[in-house]
Amino acid sequence: AYFDGPAGTAMLVRAIAELGGDWWLLLGPLGGLLASLAAWRLGRRLFGESQAAWGVVACNLVPVFNEQALVAGPHLPALTLALLCVSFVWDAVHRQNPHVRSWLFAAIAMVGAVQFAYWPAAIALACVIFSLSQKNGLQGVSLMGAGFFAACVGLALIPALQWNASQEWIPLVGWTARSLMAWNFSEVVSGIGALLVGASPLIFLLVLLAIRRLGLVAKEKRGAAFSLVITLPLLVLTAVFVYRGWDASPLFLPALAILLPAACDRIKPAFLYISLAVAAVFSVPAWLSYPEEAAMGRSASDAVLALEEKLSPQLPAGLFFIASDPDLASALGYHLRTAFIAPEGHPRVYSSASQDISSQYDLWPSYDDFVETGEAPDGFFKEFKAVNPFLGHAAIYVGKVPPENLPSAIRSAFSEVQLVQKVGNGKDQRFIYLCLDYQTLPL
Repeated sequence: AYFDGPAGTAMLVRAIAELGGDWWLLLGPLGGLLASLAAWRLGRRLFGESQAAWGVVACNLVPVFNEQALVAGPHLPALTLALLCVSFVWDAVHRQNPHVRSWLFAAIAMVGAVQFAYWPAAIALACVIFSLSQKNGLQGVSLMGAGFFAACVGLALIPALQWNASQEWIPLVGWTARSLMAWNFSEVVSGIGALLVGASPLIFLLVLLAIRRLGLVAKEKRGAAFSLVITLPLLVLTAVFVYRGWDASPLFLPALAILLPAACDRIKPAFLYISLAVAAVFSVPAWLSYPEEAAMGRSASDAVLALEEKLSPQLPAGLFFIASDPDLASALGYHLRTAFIAPEGHPRVYSSASQDISSQYDLWPSYDDFVETGEAPDGFFKEFKAVNPFLGHAAIYVGKVPPENLPSAIRSAFSEVQLVQKVGNGKDQRFIYLCLDYQTLPL
């Protein structure tokens, strides 16, 4: 949440974790429920109760929705608040509620949404454009409401933008013109595959048919025009993600939630039922893999802790922990939270050192950092006045590859690396290594 988007997820999880226990693990299912209610509220206003109900059913069956409902991530909170915002904007534009109150509620919802992700800002812009394009959009309460709404969203984005500026915009480097111009056919194919799997192929086809149908009636029906304008920036961002080879299904999820009620309308029941069944089948792997993945992190952390307790008496300097990637480091750090206290400012488990800055671990202190000293530690290199506090220490490294594929960044950083244990089976197997005598080179 710190690196890939605003800090709303981290703050929410921290707040719930203060209650004690593992209550924060319910944030995923609760987010799914709230997102479903928000989708039903919007769908009922735009397309009718029956269509809204079918849309919610379809949304709950797609793989990407099920994946997000299993984790305490940013997408479902952002989706819930963004859908509420869109429904309040529709109330204001369609005069179902007083303008002032609707714009106020819309602003509150969108301010919350942009604390979890950046993409709701694109929806906010589309809401303002649609409002100003209406007959009375440039007059009276409509103009003031849209202006107030835009100002609130802009102010809410300032903290995240300031943080990115302090990091020289490195977290957003993938959106530079140079990066976007770097075209790779295999990445596009990978992006298309990830989108079709995440959205389910037939549901994706239903959404495309719904877009075509809504486009044909947009001039006569404001609800159709509104849904198209709101989802257009999401579809453009989804196309960019596919172009870059990124998983676009979480970004396509808001468009699914808005368009599925229209997609389920005026379609043959048989095809609809088949589409829903196929989506449910595509969602099965998400439900089956999640318990195994969660258990794998717990098993690996138990093995690491047992090994640390066994080896600590033999290693007076102590051990530190390294994981092969940020996700694994986070999982191990969570399970070790009550057994190990990290140095101030340091994570409990380090992600393997890398020259790239691609996650929050690359912004935190790491085991390969040097600390400045008042005098040179080496009598020969007197101009170098820094020391690595981990020099000569041992480490436990947890990775996903066998010894023959061990990264050179680990093998060359220690005088000896030996495999001591394997956890799990198949592609979910984790390898635990004991790494002796850390040897880093001067900068």
